[in-house]
Amino acid sequence: MFETVGGERGLYLLNEGMTDADVIRYDVVSQADNNIVIVPPALSHGASFLLCIRGAECNKDIIQNPDKAIAATTRFFINMRAKPGELNANIFEFDDFNHVIGLLLNGRFDYAIMPSDFSEKAIFEQSGIEYIPLVKHELVHVINKKHAHLVDDLSASIAKQLALLDTE
Repeated sequence: MFETVGGERGLYLLNEGMTDADVIRYDVVSQADNNIVIVPPALSHGASFLLCIRGAECNKDIIQNPDKAIAATTRFFINMRAKPGELNANIFEFDDFNHVIGLLLNGRFDYAIMPSDFSEKAIFEQSGIEYIPLVKHELVHVINKKHAHLVDDLSASIAKQLALLDTE
């Protein structure tokens, strides 16, 4: 059975073994200190993007500028593989992707950092938002480690399905 849950709750449930798998996550969710196992191959690719509202200076150095405020989605530091003290900009975390976009478009922030699988590029461009990939990620299927014995079979099945998609 498939059940839609929020991102953080979904990770908690997966890590605790209360759910068996997540269809797709960034590769960085699997850590040495958790119960989440990646099933290769990658399903797709994504990135953590710096988004800049119209007219704002837009370059990677923004994240090191202490005079800049940046709205970010939850898990920002994990996705960026960064610790809070490593970036000098003022980072404000929010749970919801659409809320962060709204804050950007309504002028509450000139900058945001968000994950994307590149499917939102049209939304960014249509809204006049510049975007720069900061860190690229593989998008992968993940399971709870209690099912690690299934990784080889799941990997073979995923690879077969991806090969079928490539021939269409």
